[in-house]
Amino acid sequence: MTKSFDDITLRNISDIISNLLTHTKITEHLAGANISQSQIGTNKTDRLFYALKEKQIQDNCGNNVLAFVVRLPVVHLINTDF
Repeated sequence: MTKSFDDITLRNISDIISNLLTHTKITEHLAGANISQSQIGTNKTDRLFYALKEKQIQDNCGNNVLAFVVRLPVVHLINTDF
């Protein structure tokens, strides 16, 4: 079992992913990982943050958050300026 991620880590994960994906792709990836969209947040970072946070609370662990990140295609990470 993966320990739950703190809010700062979840926010950082959400920020990075939101810079790489469109709203549509975020929706597709959340659905593919069986993570419900949150009713909180309108921008990409907030949508991801609250969806991941709510999933973590529901599961009482960070397993599905980690699985979500691992499932993202590597192609989204290529040619980024980190």
